[in-house]
Amino acid sequence: MFSKEDFFNHSIKTHLFFLRILKEHLYFISISSTKKNENLTNEAKQLNNRFNNLLNKALYIAAGNFNITSDAITKYTLEAEKATARLSGETIDTDLTSYELSLINRSPSNTNHLSLIHSLVTLNKEAIELTEELIAFNKKIINLVNSCKIFLNTHPLQLENMMKETIYYLNILSQLENRGNENNYKGIIYTESFWNIIMKEHAEFIRSLLDPSENDLIHCVNLYSNLYENLKKETQMINNINLLKQITAKSMQITSEFKDFLEEGIKGILECNIKSFIQPLLADHALREANYYLYLLNKITNHS
Repeated sequence: MFSKEDFFNHSIKTHLFFLRILKEHLYFISISSTKKNENLTNEAKQLNNRFNNLLNKALYIAAGNFNITSDAITKYTLEAEKATARLSGETIDTDLTSYELSLINRSPSNTNHLSLIHSLVTLNKEAIELTEELIAFNKKIINLVNSCKIFLNTHPLQLENMMKETIYYLNILSQLENRGNENNYKGIIYTESFWNIIMKEHAEFIRSLLDPSENDLIHCVNLYSNLYENLKKETQMINNINLLKQITAKSMQITSEFKDFLEEGIKGILECNIKSFIQPLLADHALREANYYLYLLNKITNHS
């Protein structure tokens, strides 16, 4: 069971990471669509705006009460948003990002979070309802793409990846509603299995979006894809706590290195030094997800 303090911190941490991630998923869908899919594009934009509003609410609660870290936003996010909006012609609410960045150096002042619990419970319920709508939308998009009824300039597997992350967020929200705690043996194995698969898929997406001339980068992402594939297999064979600790340590080492690779990637893309189809915001998006997985691994290590 979570204490009220833990409930507050875990809820805010989860919202600040996932609300930005999911609103970006919708943005990526909207800019990868075609004129023929105008209705779906508009639906994606409307959902994006609603997630944007929820993130704004989460930031209002977090302001002065919570330390915002690099899994929620990085020093590259604002520049990546501006570059992507300029390249795609589709606007992004950069004011919200500027506001979130302004909160990073603001020291938490309110150590009593009890007065904010009601607002947070309301936010959790709103997030559950909106995320359920997003899952239905994602299912519709995936079915249309897989049945060749619409074309999107994105991989079907990437749509599946987005769906997995959306369902994962909904599961966390349900745990929060029930004041559940996932830091048990089975929960840790599930968390590491899930994120190792996500990291593997990210490496594969990056590989497919790089220009064929980027041989060194392609070699690197192939390496990370294979490392995460091995981790996935090893995690499935865990049968004792000592082996789990070994896999956690290995996952942390590989993900720390992958995070460094992704950070060099976002720098190279923003400086136009990498030939690819990778949108700047997608590069920053992947970096934040690696940062979030490292946060989870550190949390697991500290509680084991």
